[in-house]
Amino acid sequence: MIAASVFVLSALTLTGVYMASIGDSGEDDNRIDFAQIEKQAQEQQLADERFGNDQELSQNDDMDVDPQYTEANSAGVTNDRKENCVRKYDFISALAKETAAEVVKNREEWMKYLTTAARLYKYPFREQLLIYAQRPDATACASIELWNERMHCWVNKGAKGIALLDEDDAYGKRLKYVFDVSDVHAARRIGRYPELWELHEEHKEDVIKRLEQTYGATDDKKLFEERLMEIAERIAADYYEELLPDLQYMIEDSFLEGLDEQNVGIRLRETLSDSISFTLLSACGADMQEYGSEFAFDYIYEFNSMDTLAVLGDAANELAKPVLLEIGRTIRAYNRSHEQEQTENLTQKGLANTSEIDYNALKRESESGHEEYIDNNQNSVER
Repeated sequence: MIAASVFVLSALTLTGVYMASIGDSGEDDNRIDFAQIEKQAQEQQLADERFGNDQELSQNDDMDVDPQYTEANSAGVTNDRKENCVRKYDFISALAKETAAEVVKNREEWMKYLTTAARLYKYPFREQLLIYAQRPDATACASIELWNERMHCWVNKGAKGIALLDEDDAYGKRLKYVFDVSDVHAARRIGRYPELWELHEEHKEDVIKRLEQTYGATDDKKLFEERLMEIAERIAADYYEELLPDLQYMIEDSFLEGLDEQNVGIRLRETLSDSISFTLLSACGADMQEYGSEFAFDYIYEFNSMDTLAVLGDAANELAKPVLLEIGRTIRAYNRSHEQEQTENLTQKGLANTSEIDYNALKRESESGHEEYIDNNQNSVER
């Protein structure tokens, strides 16, 4: 019975951790509730003793178990699980810092990160960084609850969740997990995958007109991609001064330390402008082999502390996000409008074909009747 009880406790503890590990951010039911796990283990043990479900119980009916031993063992398992969760959190936290140091080494590493971030622009910078560290090819990520409840998609067997730091958790060091769309499959009939927009040539005119309503006119003699960069430069110029005090406060232990405010401002404005531009172009499917040379990122290596990089990364993400959301809305509106036109055209064509079919059928019927009349009436005028 002792071995069986330990097995039940371990199994239930692992189940509780698994349910916690697949949760979404900010929801209480996604946290590991150790008290609840222990309570469930005790209830299961009582059920085993009552109904004889445990094989060892049935073979050793007279065996006595020391309650103090059981409680101590349960507490030991729980404490081990807590320590394991803390270790995992510390590992992911260290991974974030290591990745931050890696992506600012040079322009190539920063552009690799931005390519992933452009696909995941709805996530905050620190989560983009961790997704990049674990799954740089990710395209659309969500919690298991969102996949299950809204999209009716199920996580593939053996799929590994992407660990993120749960910054909203007030109870200690917690992780939350998301899964990429490549890790799930849609349920039959009701499942659906996310609608990921793609920009094509026919969208560009509507998109730039819509963006100009918000961000001002651009040079209509330039290519679409160049006009996007013009908008990004304007956004960075408008907002970098608001970010400068925060960056000035964070520059200690970075290569920005020792520079005067003007030089820090120049580095922030130029790096921010290029980061927004690169994100927009990458998300819109631009040929980055062609446009990559436009982005020098001369100062990216100077943002070599987590704090300074967070100021830049948060700003680049938050300023690019509304632009990309607007582009996505415009593309979907364009697609819906043209799909509706096509449907209406097909409907009208179908009605015309139906009328033509009905007319031809009536005509054939009339001609057949007329020919029959002629054949049966030799005195008819028609020959």
